[in-house]
Amino acid sequence: MKRRILAFLLVLAMITPMLPAMAADVQYRDINGHWAQDEIERWSSYGIWQGDGTFFHPDESITRAETAAVFNRLMGYVKTEENQYKDLEQKWYTEDVLKASAAGLLQGASGMIAPEDLLTRQEGAVILCRALGIEEVQGGTDFVDNDIIADWARPSVSALSSAGLVSGVGENRFAPEANMTRAELLK
Repeated sequence: MKRRILAFLLVLAMITPMLPAMAADVQYRDINGHWAQDEIERWSSYGIWQGDGTFFHPDESITRAETAAVFNRLMGYVKTEENQYKDLEQKWYTEDVLKASAAGLLQGASGMIAPEDLLTRQEGAVILCRALGIEEVQGGTDFVDNDIIADWARPSVSALSSAGLVSGVGENRFAPEANMTRAELLK
């Protein structure tokens, strides 16, 4: 009997770290009736996405570093890379940015990765395709502002649009250069 209990405790000790951490049931004061309320509550309950304890700030823009942190929690990236970016100092998000870079989600240019820049909708589309392994679709989109979607982002936007994973904002515009909000990243 003692051996069974000891074996059970040993197995429990081994698998507990593998179980996803569940966040406390948080009630944000600023999401009641918001169009993304269900998603905010779901992802917050999983510990993937949090607000500041009282507020979620669903309509605020999100930075590239915050996006990296969310995807790292969601995807469980562990591989990191050496910091080669001139603008990436040691901050709360440094490891998240380096993991997202190693996973191919975030890419820099000219030795910069711009962690504190606000994420644009077209950058968000590229990151989502890369994270989910969605194959890009060449060609245009049905959005009326297709011609202002950057060439490097259009295949990702097209793939996500075809799959029904992104939608336009008013009058079928994608608004590629608009800043992505915290709620839009969840939806």
